[in-house]
Amino acid sequence: MRKQTDNKEKQTEEKQEKQITKRNKEITDKQTEEKQEKQTTKRNKEITKRTNEKTNRQQRETNRRETRETNNKEITKRTNEKTNRQQRETNRRETRETNNNEKQRDNKEKQTEEKQEKQTTKR
Repeated sequence: MRKQTDNKEKQTEEKQEKQITKRNKEITDKQTEEKQEKQTTKRNKEITKRTNEKTNRQQRETNRRETRETNNKEITKRTNEKTNRQQRETNRRETRETNNNEKQRDNKEKQTEEKQEKQTTKR
């Protein structure tokens, strides 16, 4: 009888130990999983941070490039407008000069003709 009781107690003890071991393994597994999840989350945050920094750098560079291009276009536009104004003014001046020269020539010719007529009439 005593042997049976001893065996039963031993079996109960082993069963309890097995349950404790199982429970401890579950706890350890859960802790390990939580730790891995935490590490993964940390890595993902770091990756996201670096990706965002890279995207921001690229966007700033794009903005700078577009600003330079816009400024250059504006400078070119103003330069062209100035050149065009100067050319129009030059054209007007040259036209005035040409017209004045023609008038002077015409006047000279007229004077010469009148002078010749006078001389011819005198004779």
